Amino acid sequence: GFFGAFRRFELVSLSWEQIHFVSGGVIIKLSRSKMGQTEQGADLVIPFGNALRCSVRALLDWCKASQ
Repeated sequence: GFFGAFRRFELVSLSWEQIHFVSGGVIIKLSRSKMGQTEQGADLVIPFGNALRCSVRALLDWCKASQ
């Protein structure tokens, strides 16, 4: 949530179908966002970070652990 600057309603409405891992990180497709004035959906790209604090790697690890 922190690295994507998500709001609470955006985080709780996420599903695995909205998360797409790509070679450079992850793309998260929000169906609704308050980023713009129209409150339309948005695609957020989160790149891989350093090895110690990488939110993409943490999400991958959590995905594997939770199956």
